[in-house]
Amino acid sequence: MTAMLALSPFVRGVQEFQQMGLMNKAVLDATAVDIPLITLAKNPTERKERFVRQALVLLIAFVFAPLHARLLMKWFAKGVGTASAKVNQALMQVSFKDLATVTHLKQALKRLVPQHAEVGHFPNVTEALRKAILRAKTKFLVTDLAVEGMLFATVGFIKVLFG
Repeated sequence: MTAMLALSPFVRGVQEFQQMGLMNKAVLDATAVDIPLITLAKNPTERKERFVRQALVLLIAFVFAPLHARLLMKWFAKGVGTASAKVNQALMQVSFKDLATVTHLKQALKRLVPQHAEVGHFPNVTEALRKAILRAKTKFLVTDLAVEGMLFATVGFIKVLFG
């Protein structure tokens, strides 16, 4: 359970709220409200208009949500501090369990990124590298949860905007 120890109580709270409240609200808005609104349209033109509007909302909320994580991962990977962007992104893939100690991190690097370990990108894995990875991953998680939370919480506002 190293991941839970590494995360602050605020991050765990935001994650719990997102998983239970915001996702349920967004799914209910999409399925329990939007589909009946489309089927109850008065004529085919209004039905098409409502369908396009609801499709845009779902596209914005549910397609953009996973895509932003890739951008944020690249951005926060720069905080790890190695010279290569590919190495930084590979280091962001190390699990919190493998970040428990420096020896666990060394084993994970040999297992996950052997090509970089052989080239010599990691001549001496130190506590500073482990803490840098941990900081970058925690910042990424907090920002990712905040952006997804805002997206899912504003599904209703996005529907009004396109209405």
